[in-house]
Amino acid sequence: MDLQIISKHTGDFNKKDRLRLKTKNKIKIEVDEDEIKRKTKPQKMKYKNFENIPVWKKAHQITLDIYKITSKFPKEETYNLISQMRRAVLSVEANIAEAFGRFHFLDKVNFYLNARGSLEELKSHLITSLDLGFLDENSFKQTNVEMGEVREEINRIIKSFRASCKS
Repeated sequence: MDLQIISKHTGDFNKKDRLRLKTKNKIKIEVDEDEIKRKTKPQKMKYKNFENIPVWKKAHQITLDIYKITSKFPKEETYNLISQMRRAVLSVEANIAEAFGRFHFLDKVNFYLNARGSLEELKSHLITSLDLGFLDENSFKQTNVEMGEVREEINRIIKSFRASCKS
């Protein structure tokens, strides 16, 4: 079925513009142009880039902290605990950044879930570091508090996206 779109103004300029769709079979469909724009208008993004997202900023600060902390670890841990901790913390902020770049909310949720998983992995490595005596109690507590804030923020974001999916 071939559709022909004919734009026609239906009155004075204060009234809404209408589109008439006409097929070869002379079926006419009127569509409100403003309604189409409202329904197809993309949502405004709150942030222009991921570097402005507060949860990414916090995750990035944790990354910097972990790099400082692990620089004091024994050299024999370079390819073990140091590497694992750095990879985990980098994964947190990288997944938040990648979620920002995704269009579909389910993709976004998956990347936030990955970020949360990497955060838990990092916590496990911090506990091991504390138990092995590579990390002092104060550094552990401070980093754990910062990680808790990021975790809560990620959970709020995930909850928000899932709620918008249901509505």
